[in-house]
Amino acid sequence: MAERVLVVCPQGLLLVSERGELLSRRGWEGELREVLKCFIDGEVREEERAFAVLSKATATTSPRLSAALGLPLKRDVPLPPTDWAGEDIRRGLIELTRERSLEMWRREGAIMMATGALKDLQKASNILKERVVYWAQGHLPLGEDLDEDDILRRVSEGALGEVPDGERGVLKALGEEVRRLEGLEEALKEFIKREMERTCPNMSAVATPVLGAQLITLAGGLDRLSRFPSSTVQLLGAESGFFRFLKEGGRPPKHGAIFQHPLVQSAKPWNSGRVARALSGKITIAARIDAAGGENMGEELREDLKRRVEEIERAHPSPPQREGRGRKERKGRGRRKS
Repeated sequence: MAERVLVVCPQGLLLVSERGELLSRRGWEGELREVLKCFIDGEVREEERAFAVLSKATATTSPRLSAALGLPLKRDVPLPPTDWAGEDIRRGLIELTRERSLEMWRREGAIMMATGALKDLQKASNILKERVVYWAQGHLPLGEDLDEDDILRRVSEGALGEVPDGERGVLKALGEEVRRLEGLEEALKEFIKREMERTCPNMSAVATPVLGAQLITLAGGLDRLSRFPSSTVQLLGAESGFFRFLKEGGRPPKHGAIFQHPLVQSAKPWNSGRVARALSGKITIAARIDAAGGENMGEELREDLKRRVEEIERAHPSPPQREGRGRKERKGRGRRKS
């Protein structure tokens, strides 16, 4: 029996023979942009299912339809000439890309911008804080041991002892600016937490809101993060160390930004890599659920992660013995036997 091959193209659906002869065709219903969206998302339209049944197709050149409809995949089929509407396809792809970009921006654009602003703010605040503390230490009484917060408090209050009036005013203004930046930093963290819990509840529960926002920013969006394997998520933020390992050798990094997670921070040094792997796996699952708009399973994922970390700690309570690093036996005659 001759094969009846179903072919998908931007103009519609074609049914061709093994030799490439056109047997039947059907145009798309609706806008081309919606058709292209189905192509990109891997979805099957109802008209594709109906045409496959009515035309009695026995094979297809589309992997997407082959997987969904159970038709054998046939690639080496010559296709008849078609009137490809190149300009319409280009316009449809541009509109679809713009629509998806706007959708992504509405959902997580503010989170990514706030995360970048928080990183810049922390860097500026730390540099300025270090400068103010170093400057103020020159005016503290000898033998007085204060931490950075106490020094900043005294600078902001102008209580530094004998300091020239002009210098006192500048120091006080700088101290107040550091305090203001710290307050703005807390406000940004609160905004990120609120937005993450609203748009990415599973990521917030598993990775914490601020760390989840950092991972989304490093990946370039929640959709991209959801497509990464857990091994890539584990090393996000450690790209320079990973490429240095590939170039120069040595030990590869165990983790990237997820090192900030409380479970990784509190893990024993020899277990941090195992905990990071378990954490990255749960973060990947959470990101995929949030990207698909699924239900909130954050509490369940978090409890599973805690159980896994406890299993790791029980299974590896002490550091592993490395070959060649054990206690060397003493060489010698030993005690003389009587």
